[in-house]
Amino acid sequence: MKRPEIIDEKIAQEFIKNPSSRIYRHFSEAKEITDEAAEILADSEVRLGEFTSPNTTNFDLSGLTSLTDAAAESLSKVSEVLSLNGLTSLRDAAAESLSKVSEDLSLDGLTTLTDAAAESL
Repeated sequence: MKRPEIIDEKIAQEFIKNPSSRIYRHFSEAKEITDEAAEILADSEVRLGEFTSPNTTNFDLSGLTSLTDAAAESLSKVSEVLSLNGLTSLRDAAAESLSKVSEDLSLDGLTTLTDAAAESL
């Protein structure tokens, strides 16, 4: 199976059904995630990081280069470390949503952030 460039609804549903499939170890390389996929993954009871980041409990989506406000809201419900290191900027609403992540949030790639977004985080 080819490494996904976009995590869409179909890939998210397949992951929930079979989280140990090796393809999902490449989620960190995906450039995009759809709003629907983010919601499916966040609402699942699967410990996402166990399968997407070997040897860690980090749900690594560091390949993402952008994130919609809706996807950020969904991903804020993930109850484990969330890595979004490929993002270089965040809109205020997305930052507000991501501030609700219950575990650690990694945004090491940010280069641009408004004052309001920084205050949220």
